[in-house]
Amino acid sequence: MKTFIIHFFLGLFFITSALAQNQPSSSMYVYAQNGESFYLVLNGIRQNYYPQSSVQLSGLTGTDYSVQVVFKNGHLGKIGPVNCSIVDASFQYGQSIYKVGINDMGFYDFTLEHFFPGFTLMPTNQTHHVVSYHNVTYDQPPAHHPFHPISGQAIGSTITCLPTCTPNHHVCGITSTTEVAQPAPPANPMPNYNGVVGCADWPISDQDFQRALQSIQKKDFDRTKLVVAKQITRVNCLTALQVKKIASLFDFDSAKLEYAKFAYEHTYDIGNYFIVNDVFDFDKNARELSLYITNK
Repeated sequence: MKTFIIHFFLGLFFITSALAQNQPSSSMYVYAQNGESFYLVLNGIRQNYYPQSSVQLSGLTGTDYSVQVVFKNGHLGKIGPVNCSIVDASFQYGQSIYKVGINDMGFYDFTLEHFFPGFTLMPTNQTHHVVSYHNVTYDQPPAHHPFHPISGQAIGSTITCLPTCTPNHHVCGITSTTEVAQPAPPANPMPNYNGVVGCADWPISDQDFQRALQSIQKKDFDRTKLVVAKQITRVNCLTALQVKKIASLFDFDSAKLEYAKFAYEHTYDIGNYFIVNDVFDFDKNARELSLYITNK
């Protein structure tokens, strides 16, 4: 994924570099590792009109900016503001690539992955929609940025990168064409469940859930496991069985109980939540969970 992003980005550079202005400037590419949609805010001004999982921003003529990442999903909150320098140690402008991801403590952070001196992207009418930095709030969608207000995807567009390499650069672009289409609605993962539903979304997929389990299992102590487990659960809908599997990763009943109480409102099939009681070593904790649910 990281290699594709770098190659994709450099391919776009060679397409648009002929349009670069004389004034030195930098550009910034920010992407969410797990695909979360977000707004990129520089110096207090939202740069992308619709939330996206990646934002390409050009025309940065300053040396540093106050940067915030505000997630579309309000439960995720925001990152920053943090002060970001967009020049290197010798004050040379270039291209920065930042990743939005979850750190070892289970919190979102904003990390510089690469800086390419002398590279920049300019906004064009091409379908990759590079956003030009602006210090005035949008009052309508910009012409070069036609993203769907609900899905956040480009409307009826393709992304094309041409293969290019020059003697002055050590990395070449690649050829890639991607058709952007509206996703089909997912199938009901629990068609045989007819009970009370606790969260509006479909439960997390088995593949994503396995990745989530692995992230929790990497932690050595219940307290850090609990931080990561809550972080994952807060932004997903789970099944009662998935909650049970996560709760079973904790060593002590106190952590199991705290997580089970937290996860209840993020569970799809709450009619099956009684199976979570099986993880407790002591019956009193199962009774406390049942009392907590009864009083909800």
